[in-house]
Amino acid sequence: MTFYIEKYNIFNSINNEHENEITLGVSYLNLDLYVDSLEQFNYILEINSNNLIALIFRGITYFKLGKYENALSDANKALEIDQTNINSFILCGEMYFMLGKYNEALINFNKALEVNSNNAYVLALRGETYLKFQQYGNAILDLKTLSEFNFNNVLQTFINALLYHGESHHSLEQYNKALLFYKKVLEIDPYNFTALSFCGKSIIH
Repeated sequence: MTFYIEKYNIFNSINNEHENEITLGVSYLNLDLYVDSLEQFNYILEINSNNLIALIFRGITYFKLGKYENALSDANKALEIDQTNINSFILCGEMYFMLGKYNEALINFNKALEVNSNNAYVLALRGETYLKFQQYGNAILDLKTLSEFNFNNVLQTFINALLYHGESHHSLEQYNKALLFYKKVLEIDPYNFTALSFCGKSIIH
């Protein structure tokens, strides 16, 4: 699983009394200065332990530092403050996934999709989680939904969706169907290593 901070729709929410402090912490985070970022968000949360935005960003910082349990704790605290915040559900789901707790991850991704059923990032995450359970039918449904989004805006997500489609069909030994998806990826990205590799395996079968 690849973690994308830019997929978290938080940045437009930075409009409280700690706006400047949070913006500084985010700047550290984007520069990969995770220790500085952590110190900044700790400072904000010492003043206001219920600052939702700071909790989510500190959780993301903990993730970047490989401290998944700490990140999960912040995500759960954020959910205690606001049980409808999609970013908290996403962070919880991703941390459970990283900890190998796929059932808990799936629960949180489902809750995130209750908030926004068309969130492409969450659909991709849930599809990836379904693959862990070998629930290929469910994975294909999510990834089919992904592939119907606007092509120009979600190009990489679209490519990932096609790869997931291909992998799902390949796992079901539906090699001809898998090949169709890998060839579509290669039309978009002729040097995609994953598609080239699986394309070769599908042809062999």
